[in-house]
Amino acid sequence: MPSNSTASWGRVSRYLHWIMAVALTGQVLLGRYAESLERSPEKLSLMMWHKSIGISLLLLVLVRFLWARMNSAPDA
Repeated sequence: MPSNSTASWGRVSRYLHWIMAVALTGQVLLGRYAESLERSPEKLSLMMWHKSIGISLLLLVLVRFLWARMNSAPDA
């Protein structure tokens, strides 16, 4: 079921959660790796990817917030 029910989280909520969890983990690892490099075109490229993924994550946070406003949480 895509929407949340009174018994469980819906498919959309679960997918948003796990996509963000994986992307945030990747962001941390990418940022740490890029920071450890000397100044180079590779480092610049990795930092651009880091920035792009970060902006995408910000948009996903907004989507997740709107989804949560439209779908009530399951009962505890």
